[in-house]
Amino acid sequence: MLPHGKNDREYRAYREDPLLVDHTRKAVIALIEDTQLPLPVTISDGSANIISPFGEISSVPSSVETTIVSYVVPPGRSAYLQRAEFGGTNIATYMVKRGASVIAKHITWWTSFEGFCVWQDASKNGLKLNPGESITVTVFHTRGMPSDHHARFVLVEV
Repeated sequence: MLPHGKNDREYRAYREDPLLVDHTRKAVIALIEDTQLPLPVTISDGSANIISPFGEISSVPSSVETTIVSYVVPPGRSAYLQRAEFGGTNIATYMVKRGASVIAKHITWWTSFEGFCVWQDASKNGLKLNPGESITVTVFHTRGMPSDHHARFVLVEV
């Protein structure tokens, strides 16, 4: 029997996703770092929300950097960026920007036109964003024809 009555899949999910959300209580769940057990601890007053803005854009011309999706942290709140996912119909360079600064870049190639960046590996909560900060995914390609692209953020807003 695994700790806390978890089956093998639930236990692996706890170990692989250190920040989870209990949708019944809308509470953020975290693992205690210095134990081997997946002990859930509420680290929020229940006001945490999973935010997952999605955007897609069609007919992106060659050699033009284009915004796919953006998110601005509302006043009085903070957010933790956990993941950015992106893809399209052509080879492209995807850039994740915090304000005007590029914080991550991913180049797709023929093996896959999809990609992602993960921040919760470096921090259990993800990359902290303060009220008013913006995060954006842009795309740039140099192929001879227009292409379609999509992107999504996964954030915990507290």
